[in-house]
Amino acid sequence: MKKYYILRIASAAANQMLSVAVGYQIYELSKSALLLGVVGLIQFLPRIIFIFYTGTFSDKYDRRKIAQVTQTIILAISLLLGLMSISGVISEWLLLATVFLYGTSFAIEGPAITSLLPNMVQNADLSKALAKNSSFQQAAIIIGPALAGLLYSFGSSTVYFSIIFINLVAVICAHAIKDSEIINKSDKHLETESRVQATVEGFKFIWNNKGILGALTLDMFAVLFGGITALLPIYCDIILHVDSAGFGLLRAAPAVGAIIMAVFLSQRPIKRAAGHKMFLAVAAFGLITILFALSRNFALSLSLLIFLGMADQISVIIRQTFVQLKTPDEVRGRVSAVNFIFIGASNQIGEFESGSVTALIGLIPATIFGGCATLTVVLLWFVWFKELRHLDRI
Repeated sequence: MKKYYILRIASAAANQMLSVAVGYQIYELSKSALLLGVVGLIQFLPRIIFIFYTGTFSDKYDRRKIAQVTQTIILAISLLLGLMSISGVISEWLLLATVFLYGTSFAIEGPAITSLLPNMVQNADLSKALAKNSSFQQAAIIIGPALAGLLYSFGSSTVYFSIIFINLVAVICAHAIKDSEIINKSDKHLETESRVQATVEGFKFIWNNKGILGALTLDMFAVLFGGITALLPIYCDIILHVDSAGFGLLRAAPAVGAIIMAVFLSQRPIKRAAGHKMFLAVAAFGLITILFALSRNFALSLSLLIFLGMADQISVIIRQTFVQLKTPDEVRGRVSAVNFIFIGASNQIGEFESGSVTALIGLIPATIFGGCATLTVVLLWFVWFKELRHLDRI
């Protein structure tokens, strides 16, 4: 299991570092908020283009080999970006092209590497394994951006060449997982047609269960409108006046807040009024977004992003628990697959929304608009989704 956990940490850290470096470099080259948003859109497109195939690929072929191939491709992408950066031939359009290749690799790898864990543990131990894996993932989300920001001070090529070594660790770990460690082998004879139908059934189940629909779309629209990750390079440049190291700290701050809140809630879990607390947490997310737009101090902005991560984690824990308990086991996988699309839409389409609105009305107004839109979504969902409003125990 150690090899699997190292694989996940290395993969997540490399993905975070690549995302941070590309976003920062595109802004350095173009000074364009719109292109910053386009980075998120291009990363998301492969999830939609290959929506009916990535899951089938994972079910049909050896998931270890998929991880080996995709991590090798990301390694090659990092090498290409490093060589183009150090030679001076890099451009924003070449960066966007490589982002699409990276997004395609990640779209293929995601279902495979996630589905590999249940193959390696007994069902009775899966919950603990998932919790441990989640902790490692959050750690990688903190370390990756902070390390990328620090290394970027020595040049973008330094980040890309560093990612190569991290990807190499992931590739080695994927190769090191032996066939004898796969104790729950899955059926590899799923037809594409059945996978398409399964995805459609997942959407139908969510649409027909308004509580689940409300919980998933509340998070999706809140992050879509209120997300400010894509705009951080601009804030560092013209508002906070910090370098790439400061940018890395800002990118890592929400994950720090998420870990703090996860540890707190593991000791003092939410017992009553879960629905009201979820709505309050999402409202806090929107309010903190507005306060971040008004901040001119790096330490205050960093603190606000930590609180942003804490508020988001409250919502995430309530939402995930509610959705899992409300979903019958026989359709849980399909609902999780659709939720993966929702998460991608909120994060990466949200980056495109942030960049586009910033290009139209300016940085501060766009961020305030996003926070206000999040508060509006909270109010509307509180009125429209009675089951969430009255949710008490989870």
